[in-house]
Amino acid sequence: MASAEEVYQALADAASQEPARVRAAHTRLQELQRQPGTYAEMQNIAATRSVPLNIRQMGIIQFKNNGTIHWRSRAVYTDIHKADIRTRAMSFLDEADDTIAQCNAIIVSKIARIDYPKQWPTLISDLMSVIQSSTEARFASPASDPRIPLTLKRALKVLDQVLKELSSVKVLVGAQNMTQVTKQLHGFLINVYGRFSAQFQGSVQPATINSPENADDIEIAHLAFKCLSKIMIWLWGRSNGRSDDDDAIIASFFENSSNQIQALWELRVNLILSLRSGGANADATGLKCIDFFTRHIRLFGKVFRRMQQLSLFRFGLLPQCSNLTLFYWSKIVEATGGPAEYVADEQTAVYPTKFLLQGMVLFKNSLSQWSPTRKARNGSMDTDHEEVFSVGFVEQCVQLLVSRFIPLNGGDLEKWMEDPEEWVNDEEKETDAWEFELRPCAERVLMTMAVRYPEYVTPLLKQTFDQVTAIPSTDLPSVLQREALYCAIGRCAYKMKDVIDFDQWLSTHLVNEVQQSDPNYRILKRRIAWVIGKWISEECAPANSPKVWEVLLYLLQDTSDVVVRLSAAVALRECVDTTSFSEESFEPFLAGNIAGLVQLLGEVETLDNKNRVTKCLNNTIERVGIRIVPYMNIIAGPIPQLWESAENDYIFKASLLGTAQGLVTASREHSAALHPLVIPLVQESLNSDARLHLDQDGLGLWLAALRNATTLDPLTPGTLGLIDLLPGAMALLAENLDLLGTILNVIQSYLLLDATKTLQAQGLPLHQACKQCMSQALSANVKDLLINLNLMVQVAPSSLWAEAMHVSGLFWDLLKAVIDDKRSSNILTEHIYIFARMVLQDPLVFCQLISATASAQGIPETELYDKLLDQWWRKFDVMAEPRHRKLAAMGLGSLVATGRPEVLKRLSGEILNVWLDVLGEMKEALESDDDDGHLHLYWKHGAEAEPHEAFLRDKEGTLEEERCKAVFTADPVQSQKLTMFLAWKLREAPAACPGGPEVFQREYLGKTDPLALQQLEKALAT
Repeated sequence: MASAEEVYQALADAASQEPARVRAAHTRLQELQRQPGTYAEMQNIAATRSVPLNIRQMGIIQFKNNGTIHWRSRAVYTDIHKADIRTRAMSFLDEADDTIAQCNAIIVSKIARIDYPKQWPTLISDLMSVIQSSTEARFASPASDPRIPLTLKRALKVLDQVLKELSSVKVLVGAQNMTQVTKQLHGFLINVYGRFSAQFQGSVQPATINSPENADDIEIAHLAFKCLSKIMIWLWGRSNGRSDDDDAIIASFFENSSNQIQALWELRVNLILSLRSGGANADATGLKCIDFFTRHIRLFGKVFRRMQQLSLFRFGLLPQCSNLTLFYWSKIVEATGGPAEYVADEQTAVYPTKFLLQGMVLFKNSLSQWSPTRKARNGSMDTDHEEVFSVGFVEQCVQLLVSRFIPLNGGDLEKWMEDPEEWVNDEEKETDAWEFELRPCAERVLMTMAVRYPEYVTPLLKQTFDQVTAIPSTDLPSVLQREALYCAIGRCAYKMKDVIDFDQWLSTHLVNEVQQSDPNYRILKRRIAWVIGKWISEECAPANSPKVWEVLLYLLQDTSDVVVRLSAAVALRECVDTTSFSEESFEPFLAGNIAGLVQLLGEVETLDNKNRVTKCLNNTIERVGIRIVPYMNIIAGPIPQLWESAENDYIFKASLLGTAQGLVTASREHSAALHPLVIPLVQESLNSDARLHLDQDGLGLWLAALRNATTLDPLTPGTLGLIDLLPGAMALLAENLDLLGTILNVIQSYLLLDATKTLQAQGLPLHQACKQCMSQALSANVKDLLINLNLMVQVAPSSLWAEAMHVSGLFWDLLKAVIDDKRSSNILTEHIYIFARMVLQDPLVFCQLISATASAQGIPETELYDKLLDQWWRKFDVMAEPRHRKLAAMGLGSLVATGRPEVLKRLSGEILNVWLDVLGEMKEALESDDDDGHLHLYWKHGAEAEPHEAFLRDKEGTLEEERCKAVFTADPVQSQKLTMFLAWKLREAPAACPGGPEVFQREYLGKTDPLALQQLEKALAT
């Protein structure tokens, strides 16, 4: 158990400014925290007011960060320690330091989650007692001891944290505890809030704004309402278990809150306007008072918003709901009628931006409840909506949004000029961030109105569109208004497509507007690019009009403003990436767009915009396909310089690798010209520094290059070729288990492209890497590895793999795995397929490998053959696919032709049964006309069958797809008829049998069951 002195010294050292002491203290504290009593002593030190503040803060922070995590540990806390900590926690309620008080509130809440109510049953009642006594003292003498409001605020903050923690418990006992807490606190908190709310509402005025008592009263009322709102939100969010009394409590709370927010708002607005008119000056205390007043009003909006999020339908049924929503909307309307400086993202603004945003979001989400079809179904709202949502009201809303909130303001234009690229980043964020900015939020409100009230909104927007487009914009205000209208048209494109002729708009207005030289028109040009992208991406117009590409190309090449060019790039990507995209109509503009994108990529500075342009370039390459070949060098040329300048910007480097991969894939057989670019990029993306960030992208590029290559050799002597990357593949195969699946695909691509050259260059390292990989990899990867070995044996001459198989020890590993029979049947059958493939390709080499292995391992050859054939027979029934069963049968046929006695003695039994089984399957397939199964593909029309789907996966459209089909067609399993093959091998067997044909007939074939032999002869005769 740690002593108080040790804990104190460790905290003092940790709080010092000397790095050496801090490091030593960190280690010592970790040791002390494993001992019982340490955290209790830390809390005790924090509670001792005579201790230096920095040491007290360090003690409470250490306890908060680490002590609460181990609260259940009996090795760290005894029951006495816990009781002392719970008691001492209440002593911080008059703590002057905010950091210590906040940490204590969190500590109490974390402990309460575990201990309340069983071990700490008096927690809530103790806090209520402190709040009640302090409240009475406060109202008895408002200007008395300053510790009274401090204690009130501390106690309410602790209660707020406790309620936050308890309300988050999802298990049944947590809901039961919270139910009791709600009953206990509901009336109490309403009383506390009502008293302090009435107090500050009656006393706050310009003349008393600087009164500390007013600031304290507002803050206390705010904290009390936070606590009350937490239990109300919890009660509202319960999907089951609410009683009628609960619903009545919620309805009363909501109705009172609706009335309260309106009264508070009017009080605040009058106060702010009076202060602005010079009625009084607010000092630091006055500003604090205004700050808490504004935060308190915003808290009401947060509560309403949360209730709406939890149940939009039930929210619409609450009393005064529509009145509340329309109150918020009326404040939005008022804000547009006052001076521009009244609206600001400041606590002291007449109309704070966050308040207006809350109103817009509430209004937007209520529209779904107010739409005529929804109202007719459930009658959800409580006012006459046909009167509220008249044509005039809707028109007023739309005009307000389009004319006042959607246009760019002076602040927007200033940000555009100061940092154009960052401005584009902000504008392109199509996430929930719209809830936190007025202009994007107004756009979403308009979109919702267009969906819910199309019969009102669509004609109005069309009428406004006709009026605005009929008059040229000659000054900044008119340009801004036109830009806002185009924004509205784009946001409501789906509803406007039937009333606006896009092609006519494009040719009559947009083409002319993008060519204007007026500097103000850059605002409109940017919006034109955006609206084209939006209109076409939402399938409101097909992406096959030459005018579309003409306008976007012109904007992409407009060097007057980078915002316009970036917007054009984004629009280009949206237009290209549509189902209606036409390569033929786009091809005349391809060269200009590629040049413009490459130039823009080299000029933009921020990572986000580099990625934005790269994404457009990559999409364009993907969609135009082989048409990109004439422009390959234009795109590839700048990549090395961009790569070097990116340094450690790995996200952008990954985008460049994607560009290179797209080029390679699109150019197919022409991709060899890109190898001088591809090979260094792959090497650098897989080096030790970049591998953590880029290995997957680098492997993707490597694989694409192999799948579309025609040779492993360099295009010109003295340069690098794909063969030079092969040693790296061996290292990755042996070491990188995380990306083993992709690495195995790379190896497979090398074998399909040129197995001979691959094995000549890296035959032994490949086998050694495979051996190491098999001992570490997961079963799925081991299976893929074995499939690759099967492919290697099939496509490469035995002279290139046989010796490496033996020297590396891989052959013994494969054979031993089969003999031991410890792996899954799914894996062991793949081993059998490899052996069958070996003996099918070169029976003599297979026998030599068995002989060499027997000698190296000190095991008789006969034993190896017997154990291998035992497993061959046992695993035959596991082989489900006909091609595998045929391969196993052909492998046994080749073994019979070797004349090995260990094989021939099984001819009359196991081997004959395997042959008859497979021949029977062939007979059934040949006699039926089933076009759905695998048997049809392999036995009936072998030359016309396709390779297995897994063999062609991800290879569609590449040169490797054709190579796969060629390998498949040349496979003896596919090309040779089994009856002819077995008859041929049976004719070879007598000559190879020790003792000649006579011994073969007497000892082996003669012992076969006559009926089974007759069946075989009949099958082989067909």
